[in-house]
Amino acid sequence: MTDTLKVTTAGDREIIISRSFDASQELVWDAMSRPELLRRWMAGPPGWELTTCEEDQRVLGYRGLAC
Repeated sequence: MTDTLKVTTAGDREIIISRSFDASQELVWDAMSRPELLRRWMAGPPGWELTTCEEDQRVLGYRGLAC
């Protein structure tokens, strides 16, 4: 499997981004749920820094990211 990215819209106020990775579910979950790993790949182009990376994994929790 190769990595694939798909972006679609579901109305005026919703964007759906889906991506398939050639990696185990555990590795992808860790990369998406551990702030220290999330910072490594969500920071953006060279020179950007992810200054805020917070997450609450409870039901109705939140994810806060800021560059």
